Amino acid sequence: MRDDAERRRVFIDSVYQQATTLATALTAGGVDRDRILAGRALFLAGRFFDGIEARGWLEAGTNLLWSQLRDQVHEDGGHHGRNTSAHGEVLASYLEVLSILRAANDDVPIWARKRIKGMADYLARLMHPDQEPVLLQGAVLGGGPAARELLAVAAVLLHEPGLALPGELTGLWTAMVLDASARKVHAHLERRSRTIEARGLRRSGFYVLPGEPGDVMIVDGGTPTPEGGGGALGYELSVGGERLVVGSGSAIDAPTHLAAHLRSTQAHNVISVDGADQVVNGRLPVVTDVQWTVQDGVVAFTGTQDGFARLANNLRLQHRRRVLCLPGRFWIVCDELLGAGEHVVESFVHFHPGTTIEGSCHDRLAFHATRASGSRVQVVASRAHEARVVRGVDGADALGWYRAESGDAVPAPVLALAAAGKLPLLIGYAIVPRSEEPVSLRLEHDAFRLVAELRAGGEDFRLAVVQGEVELTRRPTEP
Repeated sequence: MRDDAERRRVFIDSVYQQATTLATALTAGGVDRDRILAGRALFLAGRFFDGIEARGWLEAGTNLLWSQLRDQVHEDGGHHGRNTSAHGEVLASYLEVLSILRAANDDVPIWARKRIKGMADYLARLMHPDQEPVLLQGAVLGGGPAARELLAVAAVLLHEPGLALPGELTGLWTAMVLDASARKVHAHLERRSRTIEARGLRRSGFYVLPGEPGDVMIVDGGTPTPEGGGGALGYELSVGGERLVVGSGSAIDAPTHLAAHLRSTQAHNVISVDGADQVVNGRLPVVTDVQWTVQDGVVAFTGTQDGFARLANNLRLQHRRRVLCLPGRFWIVCDELLGAGEHVVESFVHFHPGTTIEGSCHDRLAFHATRASGSRVQVVASRAHEARVVRGVDGADALGWYRAESGDAVPAPVLALAAAGKLPLLIGYAIVPRSEEPVSLRLEHDAFRLVAELRAGGEDFRLAVVQGEVELTRRPTEP
């Protein structure tokens, strides 16, 4: 444009008219991600143009950015949309603003800097070992700057070297946001090994249950949003540095016949009751009674959701999920259906498309899931009456599809475990990484406690859970 004055004039006139229209159309009130994007646009326009009108845009944009930061971002750093794609978009907007303020030697409110740092910390905690974020609540890959780019820019602008991931600074967005001196700062940052720690992000509703390096389970323990309404109490799992258990992906812009499935409960790593969905007539399930404890070396999550309440005459049907993790050894997922009557429960475990599933169902329901040499687990069920593995089923009963980006869905294996009977009903499974020896799981429960007995890797583990308290006993397996 420097060489074409007419094109430059047309471009600048267009941007000016767009800024004028935005400033006029922007109304007061409301808490929405688009308001942050509008504030960013007015801030940039106010910095670019001169004059009284531009100063008004700058003031309006700045006020909107700081007010929405306070209203939309929780104290734990998570955006209230509970979607890592939206979170990354919002974080990118604030990092661009910080970059401009840094270049002009302008101040940033201390509380705002702290909140933006919290957003970067939050994103770092919800990343899989493959350096991409968890894809729950409708999140997708490729919707904006990559997570590693966001963390690299945040590390420089916030003077937090611990945020930067290993490797060189890449990406067009980082080149636009950071000047040459800032990129030099990034090159000399002292990188830290990123150890995944057990963490409960209570305000945003996500919980991190770690394993050995390269292993992590991230549980969605919050009340869902419309984009992920059918997946209350779902999770994703990486083993050996690769995603293994995944959500089916986003329904946005998906073909009509597949979009309904991707929004459904059957597309998440949760249970379905009598084939029903957690969402009906737009009513989202509510998650309550969340407990998060780390005790006797065991990391434990408990949550209850009411998405199936309508299936009972008294509307008191509840689904309670407990996830028990002994880091480096196993994860146990237990689902209790509480209430009265008889029902059929099906528990879904969705695997990455690159995963192969082999069954061993002679004396127990057990499966080996392998994506790579170091990314393999044994899944053994308890109190399940039958199991099936499907991939790429189309039509009214669609199942077994994966759509991590806004393109076509690809077939992916799904393990479905079923049980039926009178309530209270219990079904569950253990996930044991890199296990070669046979694994067995036994689950028992009553009105007061849950007991899980797992035999794996030459040891017997007994976990008793009473009102959120966990007691672990372990001993060598007897010959």
